[in-house]
Amino acid sequence: MLNYVHENQRQNYTNPSSSVTLNPGAVVVLAAASSTEPGTVGIVIDTILPLGTGVLQVKGVVSLPNTASTAWTQGQRAYWNTSTLALVTTSLTNTMPTCGRVADQAYASSATVVNIDLNVA
Repeated sequence: MLNYVHENQRQNYTNPSSSVTLNPGAVVVLAAASSTEPGTVGIVIDTILPLGTGVLQVKGVVSLPNTASTAWTQGQRAYWNTSTLALVTTSLTNTMPTCGRVADQAYASSATVVNIDLNVA
């Protein structure tokens, strides 16, 4: 008997806010990091209305903005700063989730986007 459900690349997500719309490309923290777990994030695929359900990308390579103008090396761990809503190179607290690792190349600080392999610790 095959119990296959899906490849776990995407998952449904219900927006817990009654007032905030989640737009495509937004990063959603699914599980905060702890001293033993890196945390997980998802990327909104299509608009999710307040209290609505939509789909998040949770695995695979995605392009995220390099708003902090940071230089990145391939394979470097990237964290999601929930205060500034930006990728950062160092976890400032043990609750800052690991977004993943820089995917296919190094990036200069002038790069506007960085390809991140999601949820790879």
